[in-house]
Amino acid sequence: MINIKSFRVLKMPRIIKGLLFLLGKERNDICSPNSSLLFWKKAKVFIDGEMPRLMKEYRALGAKP
Repeated sequence: MINIKSFRVLKMPRIIKGLLFLLGKERNDICSPNSSLLFWKKAKVFIDGEMPRLMKEYRALGAKP
């Protein structure tokens, strides 16, 4: 099994950043200071602990009436 936290470089960081934003993480928690670039050292903390739980609890709202 591949451990994503052990990676030093990610091929597509926008996907992980988008997923973390969708799950409710703040920009200050996952991005470099004064920028919108994913800071992997800060973001990888959520990969094992919080992200699977948040993905399980996520509920899409669906179409507006």
